[in-house]
Amino acid sequence: GWISFNREDTGNPPDSPYNEPFSLPSSSALASYWSFDEGEINQSKTVKDDSGNGNTGTLVGNQTNSDFVAGVSGTGLNFDGVDDYVHKSSPSFAKDAQGSVSLWVKFDTLITEQLIWSINVNGATDDEFFLDFRGDGNKTLQIILLVNGVGTFTLETASNIITDTNWHHIVVTSDSSTTSLYIDAVEKTLNTLAGTNSGQWFDDATQADIFTLGALTRATPIVHLDGSIDELRVYSTALTQDEVNALFENPPGA
Repeated sequence: GWISFNREDTGNPPDSPYNEPFSLPSSSALASYWSFDEGEINQSKTVKDDSGNGNTGTLVGNQTNSDFVAGVSGTGLNFDGVDDYVHKSSPSFAKDAQGSVSLWVKFDTLITEQLIWSINVNGATDDEFFLDFRGDGNKTLQIILLVNGVGTFTLETASNIITDTNWHHIVVTSDSSTTSLYIDAVEKTLNTLAGTNSGQWFDDATQADIFTLGALTRATPIVHLDGSIDELRVYSTALTQDEVNALFENPPGA
């Protein structure tokens, strides 16, 4: 349905009144949803999948209850940049040919390379598709695909795309024709550094069998995230601009 939100164009939780109708994405297209609203580490060190599709995440690292921090809605999860990550083996969406990943991220440092999310062959350098923040370079975001260990596709934003440690909403989508990226509900120009943008998505990393937040799980996990993530959603369809707006304006998505 149509709903009204509060709006503030800073990437932080909205405060100022701004009444404009937006349409939230259909719940039927929601493949996985990690709200991180548990607020504490449970005995099995898992993250609930609120979509109801059974894509429960597993915490890896030395997280404690204090790593559940104030998020954009309820609590988010902090990653220490050393050994923390969350993963789901054999996710139901691994073979999707189109879709979207929506989340909020808050970097604690801006000077290192950091993986935001990845889908790859666990413990190997084979098929990988991931979103990378190049804090070690020009502070760009890159979307990268490796097939059989060889880079075949790289998209990159303009330099200095994120230069602060505030919360930012990042959405990557594919409609099977074009891969797109939004930051704080604004679509960003993507420069093609390798290959051709033809809507690459999870199925192009043919053998990928694990979805991870906060690291790339090769034989030794690498490029850990130093920051926090909240409201991770994976959809089986490409979100529209209006749907991206709705999730930006209303982080809980309800």
